[in-house]
Amino acid sequence: MKYPVNEIFESIQFEGERCGTRNIFIRLAGCNMDCPFCDTNTEDSVKLSVNEIVHILKNYLSCSNVILTGGEPMVHDLALLLSALKAEGYYVAMESNGSAIENLYDEIRIDLVDWLTVSPKSPLDKDILKLAHETKYVVPDKEEIIWWDHPKVFLQPEWNNKAALARCRELLRAKDFKGNVKLSIQTHNYLGLR
Repeated sequence: MKYPVNEIFESIQFEGERCGTRNIFIRLAGCNMDCPFCDTNTEDSVKLSVNEIVHILKNYLSCSNVILTGGEPMVHDLALLLSALKAEGYYVAMESNGSAIENLYDEIRIDLVDWLTVSPKSPLDKDILKLAHETKYVVPDKEEIIWWDHPKVFLQPEWNNKAALARCRELLRAKDFKGNVKLSIQTHNYLGLR
């Protein structure tokens, strides 16, 4: 089996709870959504086998953190890839819109994913959101999709959109969130990094 890989690169995670950690990003092509604010080219890709992906990862010495992202990684059958990453000793994080999260049960065991970030783009069942270690909402977006009661909620303004940042500030002022709702800025864009 081969996966459509948009790019593999090493950088710092600049979003959410794991901000500041060194990671190898595996960006898979393909998505089941068409978000107007998406900054990812999900069309250009190279088909790589699990062995080819693992071989590339070994070039990044002393980094054992991997983030599967996209597009939407869960539109692919991830069983072989996730099993191989865990067998190699990688800490596996995944970023998903959550719409295909049932594939974690249909195709693989959820315990192969160490950290799951769900960034909903449409309403999701609360049971699905409970699986996430954190939820991330791109603002401006539909406020009715935000599940404010999740233990870790990150509001992330659209990149380079001052109105979105102002809206995030308004939302944070709206009520006393007791620390579970925080602002997440795409710092890598300000620093000119990937």
